Amino acid sequence: MAIATVTASSGDATDRLLSDVVARLQSESVRIVGALRHVAADGLAGHCDSDLWLLPDGPAARITQQLGPGSHACRMDAGAMEEAAGLASSRLSAQGADLVVLNKFGLSEAEGRGFRAMIAEAVMQGVPV
Repeated sequence: MAIATVTASSGDATDRLLSDVVARLQSESVRIVGALRHVAADGLAGHCDSDLWLLPDGPAARITQQLGPGSHACRMDAGAMEEAAGLASSRLSAQGADLVVLNKFGLSEAEGRGFRAMIAEAVMQGVPV
């Protein structure tokens, strides 16, 4: 079982690092599936809205929702998150992969949702995560 984690000095730095590594590996024909937090053209990931870039070639999927003015609750859209995870997982099943790259959404996975099924499938196939 090959599961690794990557962290950098800040969340945005981790997002940029993962995006750069994925781009380099894809240029070397490594088959990658999964999802990355979408990094804006200016190199900054949005802190209010959150999108995932579905690998290997998109699209971006919005996983946050508008809750209205004055709301301080979690903006994660669980349905959109599950839809993105399902699409990413179906790509692993249909296309195979040399590597699965995911942003970690710990609470969803701890509750048996999010990318947990995809991680399990990759491990069963012997694909590094």
